[in-house]
Amino acid sequence: MSFKLENRCVRYVIGADGRNLEFVDTGSGVDHLAHDAESHCAVVKKGGREYGASAVEYAGGKLSLKFGRSRVSAVVRVTVKPRYFVFDVESVSGDPDELVFVNIPTTLRVTADEPFSAGTLGLNLQTNVEELPGPQSHPWAACYRGFGLVGAKAGLVTCAYADMREALKGMVTAAPDVPHSSLGGPWAMDSELPYGSYLFGAPTEQNVDGWIDLCRTLGFTQIDFCGSLNYGDYQPFPQMYPSGRKSVKAVIDKLHQAGILAGLHTMSFSIDKRCAWVTPKPDPRLAKERTYTLSRAIGADDTALGLVEPTTELPKYIGYLVRRSMTLQIDDELIEYSTVTDGARRGVSGCKRGACGTQRTAHAKGAKVHHLKECWGCFLPDGDSTLFTEVANRISTCINECGFDFTYLDGLDGAHVIGGEENRWHYGTKFAFEVYRKFKRPTMMEMATFHHHLWFVRSRMQAWDHAVRAHKTFIDIHCLSNEGCRRIFMPRHLGWSRVLAWLDNEHDVTFDDDVEYMWCKGLGTDAGYSLQVVSPDMYAKEPWLHQVTPIVKTYETLRQQKYFPESVKQKLREPGAEFTLVRAPDGEWQFQPMQYARHKVENTDGRTNVWRTHNKFDRQPLMLRIQALMSAGPYAAPDNVVLADFRKRDEFNDRSATETILNSGKLYAFPAAAPGLTAEIRPSKAQVKAGGVSGCWTAANADVGELIGSSAPDDGYSLWDHAERVHRPQKAAWVRIGKRFPQPLDLSQHRGLGVWVYGDGQGELMNFQSASLAHHDTEMDHYVKVDFKGWRYFELIEPDAERFEEYSWPYARCLYQIYRCGTAFQKMVGLNLWYNNVPAGGKVKCYLSPVKALPLVKNKLVRPAVTVNGRTLVFPVEIESGSYLEFYSRDDCRLFGPKREPLGRVKPEGDIPLLAAGENEITFNCGASEAVRPRANVTIISQGGEPLRR
Repeated sequence: MSFKLENRCVRYVIGADGRNLEFVDTGSGVDHLAHDAESHCAVVKKGGREYGASAVEYAGGKLSLKFGRSRVSAVVRVTVKPRYFVFDVESVSGDPDELVFVNIPTTLRVTADEPFSAGTLGLNLQTNVEELPGPQSHPWAACYRGFGLVGAKAGLVTCAYADMREALKGMVTAAPDVPHSSLGGPWAMDSELPYGSYLFGAPTEQNVDGWIDLCRTLGFTQIDFCGSLNYGDYQPFPQMYPSGRKSVKAVIDKLHQAGILAGLHTMSFSIDKRCAWVTPKPDPRLAKERTYTLSRAIGADDTALGLVEPTTELPKYIGYLVRRSMTLQIDDELIEYSTVTDGARRGVSGCKRGACGTQRTAHAKGAKVHHLKECWGCFLPDGDSTLFTEVANRISTCINECGFDFTYLDGLDGAHVIGGEENRWHYGTKFAFEVYRKFKRPTMMEMATFHHHLWFVRSRMQAWDHAVRAHKTFIDIHCLSNEGCRRIFMPRHLGWSRVLAWLDNEHDVTFDDDVEYMWCKGLGTDAGYSLQVVSPDMYAKEPWLHQVTPIVKTYETLRQQKYFPESVKQKLREPGAEFTLVRAPDGEWQFQPMQYARHKVENTDGRTNVWRTHNKFDRQPLMLRIQALMSAGPYAAPDNVVLADFRKRDEFNDRSATETILNSGKLYAFPAAAPGLTAEIRPSKAQVKAGGVSGCWTAANADVGELIGSSAPDDGYSLWDHAERVHRPQKAAWVRIGKRFPQPLDLSQHRGLGVWVYGDGQGELMNFQSASLAHHDTEMDHYVKVDFKGWRYFELIEPDAERFEEYSWPYARCLYQIYRCGTAFQKMVGLNLWYNNVPAGGKVKCYLSPVKALPLVKNKLVRPAVTVNGRTLVFPVEIESGSYLEFYSRDDCRLFGPKREPLGRVKPEGDIPLLAAGENEITFNCGASEAVRPRANVTIISQGGEPLRR
């Protein structure tokens, strides 16, 4: 016997024994149920075991379920609508820990535009759905004893993707326990507001006119108030807003008069340590991790506390990724410790008594010692307390009183600190829903994380932290990740962004072509932008911004006008496609196809200064940019710091697995070697270039065929956690051996690496990865491709971010490690040596001289010359590190300083070379101002092809 649940779009058949039998799209007759393994329509967990539904009856719109030996039974009411079902748990007996009451594994593709799709929607906070709303591969919904079983409710939408958003609107409208946001969830794409671009700032009554002018200069329509109100109580800082929220409202009223929306940037449930909930008397509803007991009485001035219980769970350090506290509470006193001891004298020491403005006092033996929870440097409310609701209401009240139009719940990705990783979905949503429910008018919402229920109130998504290098590569990855927004009906965002002048060797300048590339992708994908750091003061002090802002404004204006059709936007969003926006003689805007081929010159010794570039357009006069880079001091200088000399056989002895914390707070680990890979490095005098001893570095690849999680250029990216890639099992050829320094080294004056490499010419890749400890561990990659034999010297200065995607690596699942994070040179903790692309079934063997940390020095490129196919053009100028020259024609050649300030026009000497269609041989030469190697980025610029017009 079997039972059918059927509507206009699907026929779902369940056997009387609880097994799923069919899930048929009635339009095509295709059964989409996954038949590769047996599945049950419902599952319970009890006592650590799972039990599938073993007996089912369906009558009167109700599924009666029994779960075999578990002695659990449940009744689920099923409401049938033309394009969806609603499953409502009416009763449960037998005391299970978890009830999965929708469970339909399918073969459906999780993409937009499918002729048939299905997905579940959690319709209250008792119900967990792991996949995001929209098309899903495994429609599933569960409820838990901790949050209540009876009353859990989920919808199952079943229809063509083209009809799904309207079906979801109907389902949400009929659901009383979830928010109905006219600017969020299935309605988010109906408004133009989520597509607006915004600035970060803190406008005041004194400078709001400047912010309005800046928005108009950029074509932006929104400002996110960041750093202007205290987190937790959301009271405006009095030095900025003397009349409190009245002052904020006056600013926002003026913005509204100018047609600019205002947003409140929050830290969600985070409570600043200056709030009244903390000082002078801590609120008893602050979240606590665990409780200890004083083993002996302490006086008001004692700085050591003895504890009865083991201290192994107390953190020894905290940081951005270690989201815990080193704060204890005894009665009404807060105590910050610095050292943890275990064993016979277990406890904490180095204590700051009366922390956060609390009162120091004596405490008796046996007093309870609470370890407070902390995230982002702030305390947290207990997730099940009224304080949790109070903090949410403070945000809502501030938004209502001041007239904010949107809010960003930053820090919501710390919800796992409140209730554990398994309950992140519940407490993050609970807080967002509490904020939303008190709004007095439609308000856009964003947040720093994403899970299923946040979709109901979310208005746009995919704000990532800005990159500081490899801007074009990073924005391509961001666009690839953003593709997932369309299938869940969410407006896309391509911020947070930043434009940069020259800073140092770890930051790439944002040239005009980078800016155009970024905004081309925004226009092509209908995504808004946001800019950090740019303010009226900065705009006044940094003239180079005046060159950038007209570009941004033109793009923003045309994007908002929907000036270009889909046929043009499709071309703009292609990865790697470069354009410049120009006005045609007939007044129409059009995109001219461009090519910017950048090459790094690391010396003028006939190696990196001679290369071939491919011009994809017709023959044309040369155009280029020459940017002078930092150089390193001499390898033999006595003040260099030796990081590895290879005199000891076990100098590189770290082959341990790496456990790392992602930006989301989630853990992942990877081994030091891919399957079948081995490596060692030992002292050798077989080949010596410096130091008397070399490191003989070998690796072998047994090609065992086993797969491992590792990166790939076509990786998917998480929509749950920003800038996190999803590794897939694949063959890999990497192996690491590492050295940890006995004590952290201060290399703030030695930011480069120098090493001689004796290559074997097999094409393997070396990665000299420097490791530092900032607010989290940071590793910086420096590549050497072994496509040579014999000795060759390398200065490793800039991180190799642009080349990361060319190889498969086990680390950097969070992209910020490669494209954003900086090295904490004052706290260098180790050096990792990686091989990659070790030949399958083969071995590699190279030698290294001592690896040294070198100081960076500014250099000057004296009379740089570029030869193209035998014709040379000389630029009679000196280009200092950080400065650059742009040449477009004999009458358009200019020198710019590190702040992109114009330094004057340059008259090149010689005939202008012609760039041939296809392959071209390029040679770069120059003199140098110091006894160091000249280094430069040389970008060959070309244009051609048919312009893109509407």
